Amino acid sequence: MSKLKKRVYWAISENNFRYPDRKGLGDEMTLEDDLEMDKLDRVELLIWLEEDFDIEIEDYLYEKWTTIGDVVESVIAAGGT
Repeated sequence: MSKLKKRVYWAISENNFRYPDRKGLGDEMTLEDDLEMDKLDRVELLIWLEEDFDIEIEDYLYEKWTTIGDVVESVIAAGGT
C-alpha cells in the first residue's frame, strides 16, 4: 500500500468517520453505504485532505466520490504525494 493511500485511510479512520479501524478499509468500500458518511462527513474529509496534502481537490473530482478508491484517485489527480 502506498504512503498516500495510507494517509487517506488514516484520515478516514482517525477523524472518526464511523469506521475507526483503517486495517479493515478497502478501495471498493462505499462512503455512503459501508462507511455511513453523510454530506457533512465528506466535506470534513475533503477539508482535512486538502490541508494535509496542501492541495485543492476540484469540485468535479469531489462530486465523483463514491468509494474510498475515488477519494485516493482525486488526491492523486490534485497532486497529492
